[in-house]
Formats: sequence, structure tokens, C-alpha cells
Amino acid sequence: FTAKYAAADGALLWEKRYNGPGNDYDSGSAVAVNRSGNVIVTGTSSGDTSGYDYYTAEYAAADGALLWEKRYNGPANGSDVVGRSRSLAVGANGIIAITGSSDGDPGPGSLHDYATVVYSENVPPIITCPANMAVNFTRVDGAVVDFTVTATDESGVPPTLTCAPPSGSVFPLGQTVVTCAAANAETLSSTCTFTVTVRGARGAKDHALAELIALRATVTNRDEGRKLDGAIEHLIQSLTPELWVDETHLQRKHGGRVFREEEETLKMLCDLLKKNQGDTPVVQSVFDEMFEIDRLLAAVAIQDAITAGVPAKKIEQSQEHLARGDAGADDGKCAKGIDDYRNAWKLAARAKIAARPHLANGRMQMELLGKPGEGFTVQASLNLIDWVTIGGLSADTEGVAIFEDADAGRYKARYYRVLSE
Repeated sequence: FTAKYAAADGALLWEKRYNGPGNDYDSGSAVAVNRSGNVIVTGTSSGDTSGYDYYTAEYAAADGALLWEKRYNGPANGSDVVGRSRSLAVGANGIIAITGSSDGDPGPGSLHDYATVVYSENVPPIITCPANMAVNFTRVDGAVVDFTVTATDESGVPPTLTCAPPSGSVFPLGQTVVTCAAANAETLSSTCTFTVTVRGARGAKDHALAELIALRATVTNRDEGRKLDGAIEHLIQSLTPELWVDETHLQRKHGGRVFREEEETLKMLCDLLKKNQGDTPVVQSVFDEMFEIDRLLAAVAIQDAITAGVPAKKIEQSQEHLARGDAGADDGKCAKGIDDYRNAWKLAARAKIAARPHLANGRMQMELLGKPGEGFTVQASLNLIDWVTIGGLSADTEGVAIFEDADAGRYKARYYRVLSE
């Protein structure tokens, strides 16, 4: 009889009974747990026509399912009895050894012998995955993530390791489950999984904000606390939901505010760094992250503009501002470079049509979002093939232009597109 009880409260988890082929005496002698947590039991069992035999079984840790069983009948087909003390040994290499007494060959001088039986389990490799990981995006399509997975095998020969996606891959924004497998020469394998989360600009800002808030809780100096409070408040304002489209895109109309709020955050963090106040490594880390985030917001906008076929001149201007922002970020001056990143983003962000309801007079009113002073040509089509210019206008100082189509009421459906001049 074998039973497993919960360590916490002694609750019975599972129980197993064994009745040998002789339907008679069956007695357990020793029990052990292998590296997989499975239970190895050995003892003496009545055979059908073989007297007493060694009996050894392995039960699954989870539910006690029988994984395998073995009987040993000595050469005399007589009495084979497992020892009562230290009769079972289980090695990390899958070796299981049982010892006891056994009737020898029916001849002079071999009445009772020691008998040791060794079984070898086919044990899969042991694989260890890292804990779940979270990183900021470092490029427009995500981040290159490196990780280490280890595996050992009872043979001493390193098993073959594979992971999908592999270490060093570009992981996209959001969560990716990594599955790794280790296989030995016997093709036995083990697997493990973990999650890699790549934060976009908004997620990275949230993470930086949490770091600053945690740091603020440890600060007692009034001047230092005031600067941190200001940095935190401006960072919170930069995360206003109405300013964001998604993790890496800002609203065209008011998205520039994200850069301006962050610029104020950087000025206060820079002041702390200059005066060597606060936890300098944390402040420096957040300071550096802010530059990386704003640069990537601009880079994403530029890539979107290239994909959309925005005129090369505007792309070139955006890239020039991006390069100036990089130079400003490297010269060690507080917040220098953020304004250039903002300008790079503004130039690259495409004009957007925000359709409004039909007016009472049957006209369709559209809100066009671009950069201040930007000229637009509005075209219309009934079939998305033939396009006709129906008007032109320029954005105001906020980058907004309102266009009304006087003929909209005449058509059941009409399509619009805007060309930037």
C-alpha cells in the first residue's frame, strides 16, 4: 500500500494498492522520490509459482498512475526478499538499485545470497527557462531580446537546445510566448516556456513613471521631492489617453503635447542629476529612457510616412530633425533634442481626415489634421479609381483645417482623399 499526502495539511492526494500474482503476502520495504517527483516503491511479493520475488514500481507524482513495474525472481525460483533497511537507492542519473537476499542455484554452498538488481530509467533532460521578461522597444518593429536557457542530461552529454523564437530574435510589441525544448541522444525531451513582453512608447513611459513614483516614496529631502513631484506630474500629463492612438502612435492634432510634457520632465530630472540628488542610477535610467522613447515615436512616424508614400522632401526634412535630435541627446544638455524629435514627428505624421456628420444643408464637413500652414488638396471619387479635385485649403496655426463638400448630398456614397502640398 502506497499513499501520498499533502505537505500543508496532510490531505490524501492519492493511494495505490498492489496485490501480487500469488494473491498472498505483499509487503513494501522502501520508498523514494526521483528527480521528477515520481514515487519509487520496492518490496517483497508472492509470486504465482515462484515463491517470493522482488517487486518494484514507479508511480506518477501527480496522480499515482503506474508508470512501470518490475519483478525479480532469482535463479532458484524460491525466496527473494527485499531488505528492510536501506534497500533502495535512486540516483539523479535515472539509476534505481534494490538489494536483498535471494535463494541461489540449487546446489551446495549457495543457499542464501545477496542479490542487487539495478534498473535504468529513460530520464529526459532537465531544462530551465528564465523568468518572464519585460523590455522597452528599441526599434520601430519591437526589440532584439537575448535570453539564456540551460539544460543538463544524465549522460553528461549536453542536450540539444532549441527555442522558438530563438534568443537574439526581434520580438514584436506585446507578449510573445517562447517555447524551448531540450533533447538527448535517446530523443527524450523536456520543454519549458516563458513570456517576453515588449513595451511600446506608452508602456515604456508607464514603466518609467512607476520607477519615479517608487523613488519618490523614499525621498525625504524637500527640494529633491519637489523636483520629483514635478517630473512625475509632467510624465503623467504626457500619458493622457486622449493624446495616444496606440502604443507607438500619437494623435496628430495634440500629440505634440506629449513631447512638451516630457521635455519638462527631463529638465527636472536633469537638475537632480546635476546636483547629484536622489538615487542617481534610477534618475539617469529614466532620463535616458525618455530620450529613447521620444526618438522612437518620431522614427515610427517616419517609417509610416515612407510606407504611405509621403513626398521624399518631407521625409528628408523629418530625418534631418531626427539626426539633430540625436546630436542634441548626445551633448549632455538637459532636454536638448526633444524639440527636434517633436518636429521630426510632426513633419512625418500624415494628414488625417476626421469626418463629421452631414450638416443640415446636406454638406459633408471634414476636419483635416496636418502641420501649421500645411496646404491640402481635397479630391473625391465615386469608384476609388477616378479622382476629381474639389478644393484646396491650408491648416491653421494648430495644424487644423475644416473643409465642407457642398455637393455631398447629391451622392449616395462619395470617397475622399487628401494630398499634402
